[in-house]
This record gives sequence, structure tokens and C-alpha cells, in this order.
Amino acid sequence: MHWLITAGALLQLLSLTPDKAFVTREFDRPSTVVISPWRHPPRLIRSWRVERAISLTSIAALERTLAAGVPPGVHYVVFDIERWPLTPAGEQAHPIQAVRKAARLAHDHGLLLIAAPATDLIWGLEPADARREGQFAAFVRSGLARRVARIADWYVIQAERAEGDPPHYRAYVKAISRQAHAARPDTVVLGEVETNHADHAVSASLLFRDIESTRHAVQGEWLGIPQQGVYCGDCGKPHPGVAVALLRRISRVRPCR
Repeated sequence: MHWLITAGALLQLLSLTPDKAFVTREFDRPSTVVISPWRHPPRLIRSWRVERAISLTSIAALERTLAAGVPPGVHYVVFDIERWPLTPAGEQAHPIQAVRKAARLAHDHGLLLIAAPATDLIWGLEPADARREGQFAAFVRSGLARRVARIADWYVIQAERAEGDPPHYRAYVKAISRQAHAARPDTVVLGEVETNHADHAVSASLLFRDIESTRHAVQGEWLGIPQQGVYCGDCGKPHPGVAVALLRRISRVRPCR
């Protein structure tokens, strides 16, 4: 199972639990990709056998980062474009062109691209359909995932806003995964779950149900422990305890190998 997680989230997990060996056992492996913009990873995870990534929300930010020099050990770029101020309106309106340029820039620098187009992009692409069908159904019908997956090396399904409704989450993740794998059978597709939204934590049992119901559709998960800030305006306080409880549930049914 692949994990995608920020270094900040890992540090929260390591500081929360006295059983640091458990967190290390779950994440210290080559199938984990840690988003870490620092030139040197934090001391607590510096010796881990993980892959590293940088995460950008626009072409301009990606160009600036590449021009400044990619931190050593980074092999992936997460291109997280959404309907928010961090992604220019032109890239929201033309996500395929943006992903194509991001992939070219990443590949030119020997990096792999992890595309993470948010579901809410559909409001700028097909607003009438989004209003009529709901953004998730409209996103599926648009076929955007299929077109992005042809370009990117990995694909993240930003389904976290559906995680509170497990049947909805399962249906959406499976539909997008089918599109991505149809376009590129060998691509790595990740789901996404987060521990909180709107200042409310979700239960570990709920997230576990989401993950288990889609385990055959994806190759891993982006695990988020968000907090109030520029990247999440309604997240409130972080809830790393939910993530620890989730990991313990997963470890009981999927022992580390």
C-alpha cells in the first residue's frame, strides 16, 4: 500500500504517540511518499527509506521551485490544482493544459508528476452540470480524470469531501479509478481521506470503512491531517489522534511486510 503524506503530518503523528515505533513501522518504507519542501528532511524522519515530493498549486510556483533547485532526494511533484486562490483562474479553466505543462516541466527535471485535480474544478468547467447533478457526478461524467491520467504518472482522487458518506465515497473513487486505469493501466491511483473538515473530526472507523471499501480500486491513500490556514479555510484544529487510530485499524487487517 502506498502512502502520500506531508512531513508536517508525520511529525504530528510522531509527537502525539509514545509508540513512535508503530508510526515508523507504518510509514518507513519505499512505498511512502513524503511531501517535504525542506532541503533537508526533519531529523525524526531523516533516515527513513521513503520517497520525497514537493507540492505545488500552480505552474508559476512549479517553475520558481525548479529554477531555485529541487531539494535533494525529491523524485515527485504533486500538482494540486483546485478552485481556490492558489491556482490561477486560467489553470482552473484549462486543467488539461496545466497538467500537461506541469508534467513536461517535471519530466525535464527527472521528476514524476502526481496529479491531484480537485473535484471542485468542475464548477468552472461545467457549472450547469455541477448544479444539476452535483459536482461529483458531473466530474465523473466530464471524463477529466481519464484525460489527466493519460498525462500524469500518478493520480490522486480528491474524494475527501465525500468521506462522510461511505457509499458515495466508494462509488466516486471506483468511478474515477476506472477512468484513470482505462487511460493508463499501469498508473498508480491514490484515494484521499482527511481527519477533519469544518473544525469537526471524523471518526477513524468511518475513514477505515472508506479505505477498505475501495482497497481494490486504488493502490494507496493520501492521508491528510489538515488545520486552519491558507490550504484549508474550514479545517479548524488538526486531529492527528484520528489518524493514529485509523492506522492501528489498518495495521490489524494489512500487516506490514
